[in-house]
Amino acid sequence: MKKRLQIRPLAKEDVHEHFLRIAGENSVVAFRFLEAAEQAFNRIQGEPGVGSSRYSQTRGFPGLRMWPIRGFEKYLIFYLDADNAIDIIRVLHGARDLPQILSDSDG
Repeated sequence: MKKRLQIRPLAKEDVHEHFLRIAGENSVVAFRFLEAAEQAFNRIQGEPGVGSSRYSQTRGFPGLRMWPIRGFEKYLIFYLDADNAIDIIRVLHGARDLPQILSDSDG
């Protein structure tokens, strides 16, 4: 049985901002990004251990995992595998200062 998927407000805002940025160049690609993000969320929900634990020691988020969005691999989903839900924390571009942003996120 799949766990409930919980997407935090900052993660929703991240996806929206990425969509708008991509849409500024190509709206078709932007909608493909949304679809790919949804597929990535579903994959994580079905296989919570699929992501890398590279940032698992981030302050406020012990056990944090990361999974790229297929076709948009520079965009990374950061999530926690909680007892009763998959908690999507952020969706960030890999070129950013990820440890700093994650440490500043609401943990």
